[in-house]
Amino acid sequence: MKGLILTAGIGKRLRPLTNSLPKSLIPVAGRPMIEYSLRGFGKAKIGQVGIVVSPEDYKTISERLGDGHQWNMKLTYIEQERPLGTGDAVAKAQGFVGEDNFLLAYCDLVSFYDFTNLIESHLKFRPLATLLINKEENSEITGQVVWEGDLVKKIVEKPKDKISDYGISGLLIIEPDIFKAIPHIKPSAVGEYYIGDALQYLIDKKFEVRYRKIDTWRVNVNSLEDIKKAEALILKNRSQKEL
Repeated sequence: MKGLILTAGIGKRLRPLTNSLPKSLIPVAGRPMIEYSLRGFGKAKIGQVGIVVSPEDYKTISERLGDGHQWNMKLTYIEQERPLGTGDAVAKAQGFVGEDNFLLAYCDLVSFYDFTNLIESHLKFRPLATLLINKEENSEITGQVVWEGDLVKKIVEKPKDKISDYGISGLLIIEPDIFKAIPHIKPSAVGEYYIGDALQYLIDKKFEVRYRKIDTWRVNVNSLEDIKKAEALILKNRSQKEL
């Protein structure tokens, strides 16, 4: 299994911080937010991790993170020329992923969640994908998830009208079949291609997608308020075995 982190987003809601620093490097409790995912990959012993970056942030991010040896992994940097969404970002990583399955993380996921729990769940059943989901009040910031029994039946990316109390947390495991679906998805109203739409395309073709509810706290950092919330939770949960 390989790892993949998406960092090529613009980070509009974190301005003015992102005017001078890539979103993934904005500090949360004294460390770049991307480091929470990197530490999660390291703990799960994933040795090869791709980082999808924008061309303008390539130098800054690669110089800051280096080759990954400090997390016992090898980092590969993959350029996404334009910020065309998570589906396009994953497509850019096809050469890196190859025929492997991969653990996908959004760079703004901040949590002490143990990635090995999701990996074990996925390997037990080997569906097309296993999503880590959580309760989400704001339906417009993530993919909303509806399920029946153990299987996800519907994923709607950033709907204006709420369809579920649960959304994709920013961590999911996907099999390489996803690359067959991405060319078939249509862009959103803002011209972005979403990985949730590619998953739904394959769900409609009877591929199985499973889910696991997160068993700890997590914050997807998209605003200054989210940074404050994440830092408060990190301080509160400091007694946990930190990543």
